[in-house]
This record gives sequence, C-alpha cells and structure tokens, in this order.
Amino acid sequence: MHRRPALPKLLTCSLVLVAGSVAACKGTGPSPADTAASQAATPHSAPPVAVAVSDPALSNSITNLAYSGNTYFAGFPTEAGLRELKSRGVTRIISLKTNEEVAKAKGFDEAAVAKELGIELIVIPVSAKSFRPEDVTRFRDAFEASSAPVLVHCGSSNTVGGVWAAYLSRYRGLSSGDALDAGRAAGLKSPDMTEATERVLSTPVSN
Repeated sequence: MHRRPALPKLLTCSLVLVAGSVAACKGTGPSPADTAASQAATPHSAPPVAVAVSDPALSNSITNLAYSGNTYFAGFPTEAGLRELKSRGVTRIISLKTNEEVAKAKGFDEAAVAKELGIELIVIPVSAKSFRPEDVTRFRDAFEASSAPVLVHCGSSNTVGGVWAAYLSRYRGLSSGDALDAGRAAGLKSPDMTEATERVLSTPVSN
C-alpha cells in the first residue's frame, strides 16, 4: 500500500492561506451577530482627541460641540440639537450639571425631552470647587456601560473637558500631559477647572 507523499511545509501553508482567502470571499468570516456580540462585550470606547463638529445641523444647535469616535462633548444642547443627536443614535446623556440646571437650560426641560426620545439621562454634578476622583469613577461607570453614541455635556464643555481628561488619565492610561491636551480638545479652558483637573490627576487611583 502506497502512502501519499507529504506536501512540503511551505506549500501546505500556502494552501491554508488560499483556503482562508476563499472563505473570506465567500463571506464565511464573522457574522453580523458575532460582530454585535463582540461589540456588546466591549466597554464603550473612543479615541482620546476630540475634533469640532462642522455639520450645521448639529453645530448650530449645540454649544461648543466636538466629537471623538461615537462620543459627543458639548455645552447645553437645545431641544432641536437633542432631537438631532437622537436621530444619530445617541441613547445616553451624561450631564455634569445639577438637576435644577438641566431643567432650566435653553428654555426646555432636558430630562423630559430625553425621556420622550428614549434617551437615558444621567446627572453627575461637577464644578471646579467640588471636582473629586469619585466623580471620575461615576463618570467611568456611566460612560463605559454603553456602547452606543453618548453625549457628555455641561454648560460650555469646560467641565466636560476636565472630567474627560481625568477619565483618560485614571482609567485609560494616558499621561497627565496627554490627558490634559485631550481635555482641552473636548472643551477644557478655564484656569479654575484646569487646576481642579490637575488636582484630581495627582490623586492616587483607589479603584
């Protein structure tokens, strides 16, 4: 009984590569369901550096709007801006203002409109005087719990930039300098908030 000669190792590898290519062409890679499951298992993520939104449908109705990946950073949105963001897939808002400020901003009740649109509104009040590491932890928990587009806003995006910088440094591994640069791109401007952010950045991470 004759044995079939073994294929040379290099040829075997080539055949494996060809077979893989053919399979890919036939669409036998990850299915949409597999991809969705993988995304669902991954915490919400976004590149660290934000850029200004130039689309007038958004920029004309939301103050200082910028984005990074599928995360939006801004001051208070108008009702029109909120509805536009909903049409673009935003399902969660993290507001860094108080409930009272959210209710009175821009002449409409943001919480009521968000509820009407099916957007979850999470309020984490932050100011330069009150900013502390626990706020960053609360932000992380709210932010990473969603893989859909998220709007993070305050009054002008200044506080947003500070919280974003602290989050990137404490939980995403950026250096303090790089995190502050990313925070400025997201709206951090005032000396008071910058000083508060630097104070939080210098506090050891406890969890």
